[in-house]
Amino acid sequence: MPQQVISTAYPFVSIRVDIRGRQYQALSLLDTGFTGELVVPQGAPSEEIGLPEEHTNWELSDGGFVDAPVYLGSLEIVGLPSIPSIAIIALGTEYVLGRGILDRFEVVFDHGERVILNL
Repeated sequence: MPQQVISTAYPFVSIRVDIRGRQYQALSLLDTGFTGELVVPQGAPSEEIGLPEEHTNWELSDGGFVDAPVYLGSLEIVGLPSIPSIAIIALGTEYVLGRGILDRFEVVFDHGERVILNL
């Protein structure tokens, strides 16, 4: 049976993120220009979860580069099954879902009013 999530908070969807047992729930922007999996705000992963797995260099939309910490965790788009072992980059000020996650779904941007994700 197909699974579907419809978000009227266009172009955002509701997500739950788990990094080492610490959970976050937020609206996440869907960004088809971002090739990674998930960005969380820079301050979201607190010191109590420990050091990141690694730091990686990311190219920004303006052509600049930035070094950012990467954590491993899981992601749930609320209403769909959880996705384990994803790379979570702490960068910027908002939650952003990229192509590394979105390519797993059929994504419909419906007339600027809603986002439909089909599994």
